[in-house]
Amino acid sequence: METKVISRVNNVDIVATGHQHLVPIKPICEALGIDPKSQRGKIQSHILLSRSGGLYTLVAADGKEREMYCLPLGYIFGWLTTINPANVGETAKEPLIKYQEECYEVLLKHFIAKAQFLELKQTEIDKQQTVVD
Repeated sequence: METKVISRVNNVDIVATGHQHLVPIKPICEALGIDPKSQRGKIQSHILLSRSGGLYTLVAADGKEREMYCLPLGYIFGWLTTINPANVGETAKEPLIKYQEECYEVLLKHFIAKAQFLELKQTEIDKQQTVVD
């Protein structure tokens, strides 16, 4: 099964495996200094994340097949925004805060850009309507 390093958190490679790009949460939790079982429970109780998380048999770093709780790559980044920085290890706290701030900035730019586009479009429509009138 193909594995690909997608990120590095506190000197731990975060890998996605297979064609679905599944990402085991345990190495991420360990890098952040939080309990993987607790996070798994939180994911399973989250209405959106619970639909996508699951147990999969993957090849571990030691080359052996293991059953791991995974999220699809597209959900990992959002899941990380749900983790309270106050609950992570000291070495992971600042990087997690910076990551979450960057996520908020990206979301702001995305939605503001749409709003600005719609505003400009409406202004242009109003101008064209004035010409027609």
